[in-house]
Amino acid sequence: MEQMIITLLNTETKNVRIIVFAAFFRFELAREEADTLRLKNETLEKQLEQLDESYTQERLQAERALQEQIEELRHKLKDQKAARREQNDS
Repeated sequence: MEQMIITLLNTETKNVRIIVFAAFFRFELAREEADTLRLKNETLEKQLEQLDESYTQERLQAERALQEQIEELRHKLKDQKAARREQNDS
């Protein structure tokens, strides 16, 4: 009887060890997955920052180019108006 109890306790101890090991293994897998996701998140955040900076620079360049075109058109319009006035005055 005593031997049966010892065998049963040893079996239960082994089962508990297996359960603890399995839980620890799942925890380690979850930790690795969390680390991987953290790295992916950091990479995506950096890419987003780079895209945002690139977009901002491109937008500013486009705005400057449009502003230059507007100024050129205003200057041409002013010259055309002056030329018409001269023609009308002549």
